Amino acid sequence: TLGIEGASFVNAFPRRDALRAAAAIKPGAKLDEQTARLVALRENLGMAIVGAIEPKGAGYHISIKGVGPGADADVKYTLEDDAASKADVLATVAALAGQVRAALGDTVAPAASDAFTAASIEAAREYARAQELQVAGNGEAAIKAYLAAIALDPDFGRAYSGAAAQAMNLGRREEADKYYREALARVDRMTERERFQTRGLYYLFSRNAPKAVEELSALVARYPAHGAGLANLAFAHQQLRQF
Repeated sequence: TLGIEGASFVNAFPRRDALRAAAAIKPGAKLDEQTARLVALRENLGMAIVGAIEPKGAGYHISIKGVGPGADADVKYTLEDDAASKADVLATVAALAGQVRAALGDTVAPAASDAFTAASIEAAREYARAQELQVAGNGEAAIKAYLAAIALDPDFGRAYSGAAAQAMNLGRREEADKYYREALARVDRMTERERFQTRGLYYLFSRNAPKAVEELSALVARYPAHGAGLANLAFAHQQLRQF
């Protein structure tokens, strides 16, 4: 998701919303390929991206394909690559994300910062678990999972911003401020898109609407399809009575 969203015209459907849509289709459903295609059809999405990973020697074989919405949709592209070891998996996925962007029509070379910048798969796994808990509405447990990711990778900026957002939702402003400041100190470990969003959300949180408008305006100028950025920019303008 982070890799492909480096393209200005790509906006990934949020996983939390996809999980909710999957549950509406069939209670308890997982986001496997078949369910993802149905979610794409239900939500009027252009494509589902399906990934697979399997052991290969001392490393792993990774494949990614783009499929149209619906149960009988066509496969639009298939990409494959090998990671020599577990430590190379995230970098290999990042490289494949660049190939996905090209398959979707992107003509701009991916920036180095478009990759998922966790230090290890273990840290990435805890981050993913935190997001699953966030989807389930368990903010307290999500914060603990974000902190577990941080324990494995102390410079994991996105995990700090995730913990900050959940602390804010729980009304713990002092804790949220602490996590936001830790995230802002590590923006070099984020994609460009995430940097604009994190700074924009922090300025909204700290009630600095003019700076929020500045950051969020830059975000939507660079990524016009960013729905959350547009919504937050509207809210920032509202705070300034710029209706």
